[in-house]
Amino acid sequence: MQTALDIRSYLRVLYIVNSTAGKSAKYMFNPNSWTFLTNHSHVLLCLVQNPSMRMRDIAIKVGITERAVQHIIAELSAECYITRSKKGRCNTYQINADQHLRHPIEAKQTIRELIDLIITRNTGVIDSA
Repeated sequence: MQTALDIRSYLRVLYIVNSTAGKSAKYMFNPNSWTFLTNHSHVLLCLVQNPSMRMRDIAIKVGITERAVQHIIAELSAECYITRSKKGRCNTYQINADQHLRHPIEAKQTIRELIDLIITRNTGVIDSA
């Protein structure tokens, strides 16, 4: 007998598979597992890699809903971690890389250091910031 959680997990995987048809499998993520970085940092890193990335594409890449991405972008914008500018119907985001991280444990580090650690070490190139 399947539980409601099992059914929801199945439907979420089915949605992700259908919505990522034709996309690289590396963007698919099991939402039931945990990671060391938060969704806020994942969204921020997506915007570093592509400042005009659509919320739908961010949601697929991070493994969260579009509504969650909207909420995270609003919070990052309110705290001045990103600046939003409108270009036609599209938003473009600029990362304020000199902002410090929020938690007391990492408050001495900046967004730029996080970007350097994650993006630069993975690709060898920093796209923006």
